[in-house]
Amino acid sequence: MALGIIPGFFVAFVDGSVLRVALRSSLVAGLVVALFADQSLQANQITTAPGFGPWQIGSGGEFTVTPDAAVAAQLGSYSPFTLNQGGFLGSFQTFCVERNDYISANTTFDVTFNNITVFSGDPVSAGAAYLYQRFATGQLNYNYQNLAIFDGYSGNSRTAGLFGSAYYLQLAIWYLMNPNMYSGQQGNP
Repeated sequence: MALGIIPGFFVAFVDGSVLRVALRSSLVAGLVVALFADQSLQANQITTAPGFGPWQIGSGGEFTVTPDAAVAAQLGSYSPFTLNQGGFLGSFQTFCVERNDYISANTTFDVTFNNITVFSGDPVSAGAAYLYQRFATGQLNYNYQNLAIFDGYSGNSRTAGLFGSAYYLQLAIWYLMNPNMYSGQQGNP
């Protein structure tokens, strides 16, 4: 994998029924999950932060993205822990769902509301959407405040340690999107 290029990512908007959004550009196709009531098809844009933001780890999220005004208008239910991170005002945090699709830091992508991933054509799993919705609204058992001691364990952070929240949430989302990629895990609920 080339340095500075990360698998495609998704976002979720929390405000009602499930509607999915797909990223499209000439270089990359990623997925964005949207959880909100009726939204007409339209092109909007989001821009990845330089270095992907303060909480990016390995080849997955958390990614920091800054949306255009129309996408930003959908972020009303997001937790303060998932907005404006790393000094990027107007930004929100997101994760990858397309393990073999790539994005670049500090790049603007067109987003279009859709119901499947663009790269693989897979629907977003209910489990991945649920985990992200809980994360985005601050309701997940997650080290949002980047504490050295979290959930009774020391030596942890938002991106590292025994329970590095971003790393393990990213792995869970990838697993829920495609459990067959994880040898021996198909029977794991």
